[in-house]
Amino acid sequence: MEIYNLLSTLDQELNAVKIPTRIGKNRLPLSTRAISDMIEKYCIDLLMNRYGQNMVSIAGKGKPYDVVIKGASPIYINIKTELQGQLGYDAIWICSESALTRMSNSLKESICYLRLEYTQNNFITINRVSYAGPLNELKSQLVVYDKSNRKMTQGNKNVNYRIATHYNGKHVHLLTSSFKYL
Repeated sequence: MEIYNLLSTLDQELNAVKIPTRIGKNRLPLSTRAISDMIEKYCIDLLMNRYGQNMVSIAGKGKPYDVVIKGASPIYINIKTELQGQLGYDAIWICSESALTRMSNSLKESICYLRLEYTQNNFITINRVSYAGPLNELKSQLVVYDKSNRKMTQGNKNVNYRIATHYNGKHVHLLTSSFKYL
């Protein structure tokens, strides 16, 4: 199953759902974290509708991916959302360095990253869908940040990118330039 075919109409399907940005009688605004979680869950729900519940599994806590599409060659997907114009980072957080170290080679060969860029009014509008992966092909695109030393490296070189630095310990980011738009 090619990732492009899997994701080609995802933006249209998600936009048809009409994911709200405010809830309740008093139209309380949702945080970007809550909106991100909703987009992720609706995305997984659409994949379950498309491929069947028995072919799609939600990842357990602590996994470096959000969903698995089963089959002869399973696809592991880590879903990333970004409110357009809000962050402007050069790279997106994907996992801790220890999670990357523990990751099996077979997982690195089948994990992909889905990036959903959205705007919000009364409802979410997915404007751009992009993907990167599999991870084993992205090694040169990974940036490691060590918070305790405030050191950022790409391979063996010190680098300086705009990234989220609030995560504890060492964490891995994927350059946004490595994402391919559908």
